[in-house]
Amino acid sequence: MDVYGTKQIRNVVLLGHGGAGKSTVAEALAYLTGVTKRMGKVSDGNTISDYDKEEIKRQFSISTTMVPIEYQGAEGKVKINLLDTPGYFDFVGEVEEAVSVADAAIIVVNCKAGIEVGTEKAWELCEEYRLPRIIFVTNMDDDHASFRELILKLEKQFGRKIAPFQVPIRENEKFVGFVNAVKMEGRRFTNLSDYEECEIDNGLQGVKRTDLIVAKYKRDSLTGLESVTIAVIKGTSGDNYTDPEYVEGNILNGDDEDDFLLYRVKINGLAIEKVETMFNTLLDVKSIYDKLVVVNNLAAAAVPNSKITQSSAVTASGYVLDAREKNASISGTLAYMLNNFSTKIDLLWSNNGSNFVKPDNALARQSLVSVRNFDNELYDAFIIMYGQGQLVGIRNYDGALCYLIQFLNLTTPENNVYIAFREVKVERTVEDIGNRKLYVSSIYVYGCQHRSVMSGGSLAINNNNSIPYKIYGIRK
Repeated sequence: MDVYGTKQIRNVVLLGHGGAGKSTVAEALAYLTGVTKRMGKVSDGNTISDYDKEEIKRQFSISTTMVPIEYQGAEGKVKINLLDTPGYFDFVGEVEEAVSVADAAIIVVNCKAGIEVGTEKAWELCEEYRLPRIIFVTNMDDDHASFRELILKLEKQFGRKIAPFQVPIRENEKFVGFVNAVKMEGRRFTNLSDYEECEIDNGLQGVKRTDLIVAKYKRDSLTGLESVTIAVIKGTSGDNYTDPEYVEGNILNGDDEDDFLLYRVKINGLAIEKVETMFNTLLDVKSIYDKLVVVNNLAAAAVPNSKITQSSAVTASGYVLDAREKNASISGTLAYMLNNFSTKIDLLWSNNGSNFVKPDNALARQSLVSVRNFDNELYDAFIIMYGQGQLVGIRNYDGALCYLIQFLNLTTPENNVYIAFREVKVERTVEDIGNRKLYVSSIYVYGCQHRSVMSGGSLAINNNNSIPYKIYGIRK
């Protein structure tokens, strides 16, 4: 074996449940790269990684073994140190040691057995050490192995990070090859280590289908609790793109179910051809938002988290809107408008009918929010919801000013349009307390005035308009 520098060395750890096939994968890689001249078997006790007498006797790994292989990569030859780890939890210390020095991980999963405890532990270790990882599926030649079912379980367990690079080709219930999903090329096995190019079956390419990603709303008729879950409604394969059936309900009218259309995904064979946004304007999103206000105001979430909650039992102070993913908001108009903020939105104040005073003059003011935080200013800006669902933003700095503006169509004089507005101001102070700084941001709301849009209209107090209902803080 050649001498390699540190830049040409990769440490890759093999993880997974006991009996999933880690040692067999290491043996196969060693054979394919020419390290060995024959393929050993765990059952025969002649694999290169399980050489200890106890390992041969018990037919499972007891300690971590390094299997070095050479590979011709795109940027030259590299040395890959495969770290074959034990799968049984009695030897978890060996696994931790291997993971701590690894650059990447291969999680080995038995297709027939599916997700096991060792699979979950392996994923957790990769998350803890932030290791890039791939999942290697073994036992594909078993008649009862279902690759599709395994992928669905992996997606459910580990989320949208799961994306198959290869799809198996089965003929007469036998595993005979695979489709490279990236290159869309079929490959049929000719012997243990070789394959030949083959045509992709019509069942794997050229078939068109439309899937809908929806926010499924459901109300429990017995408890009255509501929930919204992100789901995919898969369409039927055919020659044309036809939307699958979905629930057309109206929760404002008391319906227990409703599907809010989010994205239309057009699939051609194994490839995603086009993704269309089902809400193209702010008005469309606002209609979704207005409906979900009935559920529980801003019960919102991001697509990767796969779930929107909450029930009517959640208090106003418990709402947190996650808007870290660009365009990821489903039910939140606020997140849609603020998808450029890589942050969170917190509800700071809510009008409960008794905590807002209507001053009798334009100069009278009331402090609705006072945020106190040591050592760092917590919020970059604030969002105020008022009137009939209007939103206005204001930056968090001393003297920042905005107006809650509302247009009114009054009958006296007939069909005259009035404009109502209420001033909102931020006052911020910074105090030195010992060796720490205390930041205090207060939001003051003034009395509402209104006047006719017609020329010469005079100002008058009208506190029944431009009323604030909620104030949100945008975290830095």
